[in-house]
Amino acid sequence: MGQVNVNHERIRTLLVEDEPSAVRLIQETLAEAKAVGFELTQMDRLNDALKLLAREEFDVVLLDLSLPDSQGLGALVQAQAQAPGVPIVILTSLNDETVALKAVQEGAQDYLVKGPLANAILVRAIRYAIERKRLEEQLLQSQKMESLGRRAGGRGPRHQ
Repeated sequence: MGQVNVNHERIRTLLVEDEPSAVRLIQETLAEAKAVGFELTQMDRLNDALKLLAREEFDVVLLDLSLPDSQGLGALVQAQAQAPGVPIVILTSLNDETVALKAVQEGAQDYLVKGPLANAILVRAIRYAIERKRLEEQLLQSQKMESLGRRAGGRGPRHQ
C-alpha cells in the first residue's frame, strides 16, 4: 500500500456491506467529511470484494461481518489474505466485546458497531487505521535497516 496523505488525497475506500440502509448512511457520513475526500466503492458480497481487491488498490476496507456469502471473522481473515497491506475496519451490527477483541487481535484496525455513534466516529476511525498501518510499515522498515546495519558493522548475532 502506498502512503496516504489523508489531508490532501482521496481515500480509496471499499465498503463491503449488503444492507442498503447502512450503505446509504455510510455514504452520507463520508460525503459530509469536508476535510477528507472519499472515493467509495461498495460490494454486497465478500467474494465480489475479494475479486476486486485482487485487481484494485484501496486505502482502507470497511467490512461487515454478516454478509450473504460470509459470516463472522472468516471474512476478516479472507480480506487480509487478499490485501495484506490494507487496513480493515470492522463495521457491524454485532455488539459483542469478545468478537471485537478477537477481531483486533486478528489484525482489524478497529471495530465499530453500526449506529449513530459509529457514523459520527467513522471518518476518524478510517484516518487512524490508515495512519496506524503506515506507521507499522515504517517501524518494520526501520527495524530491517537497523538489523542490516548491525550485520554490516559486525555487531550482529554470531552463528555457531
